[in-house]
Amino acid sequence: MAGHPRRTAFLGTLMMLAAFVTGLWVHELPTTALRVIAYVLLFLFAALGFVLSFRDYS
Repeated sequence: MAGHPRRTAFLGTLMMLAAFVTGLWVHELPTTALRVIAYVLLFLFAALGFVLSFRDYS
């Protein structure tokens, strides 16, 4: 994804932060089905960000 190892951790942190901030908007969606789909996608996005952030610490 990113060429430099330090940049990968930074991008992962930005992905998690974007998922958390977007979650504040998702709770205002009109239908429950849209909210569930959006929360599942946000969870996957945040999980990928977590893996990118902490992959070098194993």
